[in-house]
Amino acid sequence: MTTTSRGRADGWNGVMPLPRPFRRRAARTAAVPVALPPVLRTPRAAAWWISLAVLLVGGAVGGTLWWLLTDLAVQAPTAPAGQPAGVSGSALEAVLRTGLAAGAGVGAGITLALRYHLECRSAALVRCRSI
Repeated sequence: MTTTSRGRADGWNGVMPLPRPFRRRAARTAAVPVALPPVLRTPRAAAWWISLAVLLVGGAVGGTLWWLLTDLAVQAPTAPAGQPAGVSGSALEAVLRTGLAAGAGVGAGITLALRYHLECRSAALVRCRSI
């Protein structure tokens, strides 16, 4: 059997056949499709959502503070004439903390409701696109 500089004459070099020389392919004439971005709707104004959220949170804070402060004033011992009221600073601090916590709870509820709305909307869009 004769050998060449690339191995044996039958193309076998003992391990694997050598590849044929690489050829250039002709350029593709078909255009690659370009993905267009989805058509988006014009966003609506969020001013009324924001004002509604501010009113709800402010109402929760104000209502809770009013309720707890009137209850605290009724339960506080009456002070003698010329003396400051008997409400301690720690009680007022607890009332303020409770009122702010109520506002934070309402704000968290609004956030969860908006997130749920967005999730349902995106799930509906996925279902519509798959049909």
